[in-house]
Amino acid sequence: MKDSSIEKEDKSFEILQTRKVVDILIGTTSNHTLPYLSGPAINSIARLFDVGILGSSRADMMESVTVALHKKNRTNDLLRYLLSPASLKGKIYKNLDYIPDDPNSLNNPVIQTERANIIEMFINEVNEQLYFNKKKMVFNEAEDFQIVGLNDAPRVIVATEPIDTEYIISLLTKGQQDLREGDVDSVVTKSRTILESVFRQILDDHDVVYKSDGDIGKYRKKVLDTLGMSVKSDWNPRVKTMVSSLNKLVDTIAEMRNTDGDAHDSANRIRLTIAESELLLNVAASLGNYFIRVNERQKG
Repeated sequence: MKDSSIEKEDKSFEILQTRKVVDILIGTTSNHTLPYLSGPAINSIARLFDVGILGSSRADMMESVTVALHKKNRTNDLLRYLLSPASLKGKIYKNLDYIPDDPNSLNNPVIQTERANIIEMFINEVNEQLYFNKKKMVFNEAEDFQIVGLNDAPRVIVATEPIDTEYIISLLTKGQQDLREGDVDSVVTKSRTILESVFRQILDDHDVVYKSDGDIGKYRKKVLDTLGMSVKSDWNPRVKTMVSSLNKLVDTIAEMRNTDGDAHDSANRIRLTIAESELLLNVAASLGNYFIRVNERQKG
C-alpha cells in the first residue's frame, strides 16, 4: 500500500506556459499539429476544469488556463484532454475513408495508430522549444506526460489497473515494436516498468506499506520478504544460487536508465545494442511473470 503523501506537479511544467508552446496548444498557423482552438473552445476547457480565465486573445486565455492547472497539479489532465480521440477526431479522420463505430475509443487500432502519430508530432514540436531549456517532453504507457532533462530517462509510471500476465504481454508486445523501430530508450523504460509494476502490485495485494519513490531495489527486497523468498542459510545451494541470480538480474535492470546509461555519470555510460535491449526486455517479462505466479500461489 503506497503512502498517501500527494506529489506536487513538477515545476518543469511551467515551461509549457511560454508563448511558443501555448501557440502549439491552441493550433496556430505555424504550429498546426493540434486542432485550432477558438476563444469559445478555450472558455469551454476552462469551465470543464473549473478554472478562471484571463486575457482576450486566444494565447492569453490558454496561458492562463495552463498556469491555473499547473497550480492544481492537473497539467497532465489538460494534455490528455487535448490529445484525446474526441479532441483529435477532426485530425484523425481527415485522411480516412470511414469513421469507426466508436470515434472516441482508444481500443480501435486505427484510432490508436493515428492518435499516436499526432502525439509524436506534438511532442516533437514542443521539444523544439524545450531544447533551448535543455529539457524534453516524454510520453509513456500510463498516458503520462513528463518534462525531463535532455539526457535523462523518464520516471517509470506504474499503471493503475491490476498487473497480471496480460499486462506484461501488452508491454512486451509494445517493446518488440520499439525494437523494430530501433527505440532502445523506450525498451529500457518498458523493462523497468514491468518490474516496478509487478512489485508494487504484489505489495499492494499484501497491504505492505512502501514509499512511492521508484526504487525498484527496495521494492524487490520487500517483495522477497513478503513472499518468503529471501535467501536462507539452510536452503539447497543450487536454489540459493538461482534466487541470488534472479536478484542480480532485477538489480541490473533497475540500474538501467537509457541508451546512454546514467546521464549524470558520463564516465560510466552504457550503450545497448538492439540484441542486448531485446534480451533486457525478455528477461524483465520472464521475471515479472515468475513473481506474479509465486504471488498467485501465496494468495491461493
